[in-house]
Amino acid sequence: MLNIPDIDRATRIHEEMEDTLRQLSGLLKTDGGHLTPAGIAVMNEGLNRGMSQSQVARLLSVSPAAISYRTRA
Repeated sequence: MLNIPDIDRATRIHEEMEDTLRQLSGLLKTDGGHLTPAGIAVMNEGLNRGMSQSQVARLLSVSPAAISYRTRA
């Protein structure tokens, strides 16, 4: 059974992870939701490693259509 210090620690870790993900998202997408050059690099790497367009879209928090558009560009 978890005790209060364990729950507090887990909560802090979760909050830190959310902050890190928000910062990473800022590197991969613009405020308008467009992929940055880093986001495009992550997209290309995922596709080259065999991820589907849908999987890459979920990873980058963009629509599958955005990935499809970028693969044609």
